[in-house]
Amino acid sequence: MGEAKKPADYLRPVFDRHADRLDAALRAALAEPIPMDEGRRLQLEVCPYFYRVVLTDTDEEILPDGWLDLPSEVLMAVEAAGGESPEAETEFLVRWLADGWERVGGPRQYSPAFAFYHGYHDGQFDLEQRRWLSAEEAFRK
Repeated sequence: MGEAKKPADYLRPVFDRHADRLDAALRAALAEPIPMDEGRRLQLEVCPYFYRVVLTDTDEEILPDGWLDLPSEVLMAVEAAGGESPEAETEFLVRWLADGWERVGGPRQYSPAFAFYHGYHDGQFDLEQRRWLSAEEAFRK
């Protein structure tokens, strides 16, 4: 018998249908220099309920509210595989953003760069290292 599926195994095909859209939006956001104050880091704010993604320094919408419509059978499969909604989807989303960030060459222009959940600034997901850091650790000079 094969290895048990993980929540990501059910989420990846749904998210990857939007990979071209993500890459195009990230490329457009990176096409012009992003003005940032000294010591600032590039950040993508993620809405953990509607999956909206915004580039905080420009307020540019990378992905709009409701861009992701997860079918109920996918959500049920994610839960059966041990994931809790919406945590499993949003955790997958920040890792998927990191994949797109790498594909479009984001680290060559802005390093480090982070994603965080709207309203939860203390947790910063390093898009290159692909791990969560505290805000203190992420913004240490």
